Amino acid sequence: MSLRVALAHLVKNREITRLSQGYYTTDPAKVDYEQLACEIYAPSYLSLEWVLARAGILSQQPTTITLVTQKRAKKIAVGNTQITYQHIKPEMWGGYEQTGDTLTATPKKALLDWEYLAKNGYAPRPPYDEMNLSLLNPKPK
Repeated sequence: MSLRVALAHLVKNREITRLSQGYYTTDPAKVDYEQLACEIYAPSYLSLEWVLARAGILSQQPTTITLVTQKRAKKIAVGNTQITYQHIKPEMWGGYEQTGDTLTATPKKALLDWEYLAKNGYAPRPPYDEMNLSLLNPKPK
C-alpha cells in the first residue's frame, strides 16, 4: 500500500484530518495555525491586520490569518481557517521577528506593509478610526 493510499484511508476513517496538501493532524485543536501558515508558503511572515489585532492596535479581530510573501499572492483554506498571502517586493521584505518557526512582523512593519499594499491597490485602506496608534510607540517604563 502506498503512502497516499494509506493517508486517504486514515482520513476516510477519521483517524487523521487533512489540513492542506502534505499536512495532516490527529487533533486539529492542537494545530498552531500561525506556524503552519508560515510553513505552507515559505518564506512568509504574519503581518497586516492579523498582527495589529494581536497587538491590540486594531479593535476588530480578523477572521483570516494574513501574511506577506515575496511569492505570488494567494488564498487558501486550512480546515476551517482562511489564510491570505499578499505579495510584496523584495526591497520591502523584513521587519519581522522569529519565534520558533513562526515569523511575525513588528506592529509598525505590519502597518507599513498594509499601507504599501493599499497604496498599490492590493488591500483596502487601514481603518485608522478603529486603531489605537498610541500602542505603536509605548512609553518607556
